[in-house]
Amino acid sequence: MCRGGAPDPAYRCMTEELLRSAEASYHAAFPAIRELPAAFRRPVAVAAHVYRGIHAPLRRAGYDNLRRRAVTSGAAKMMLAGRALWDLWRLERAPASAFAAEGEARDAVPVRLAGA
Repeated sequence: MCRGGAPDPAYRCMTEELLRSAEASYHAAFPAIRELPAAFRRPVAVAAHVYRGIHAPLRRAGYDNLRRRAVTSGAAKMMLAGRALWDLWRLERAPASAFAAEGEARDAVPVRLAGA
């Protein structure tokens, strides 16, 4: 892993794999937000975008989450929240067929999330 210095290549590679897996999960799960009760949609969308937003600072820090903390600034959180609400607005207006199960409605075009 690391001995008093920066994380070694194997640790950085593992962390990048975890980040990519998490990003794929966020992307795949976002359409399900439309099924939540209306009162929960906005906070869940914002939380998902803000939590996902920590990935860029972690990458910039060289994947070193052991010696320093990766943070998202307040301004960045506000931008991520705005993007989340925009994506949610678009999601709520997209036809349900855009998110059909695998093999269904293959010609439907899903909403593309900002930053995805």
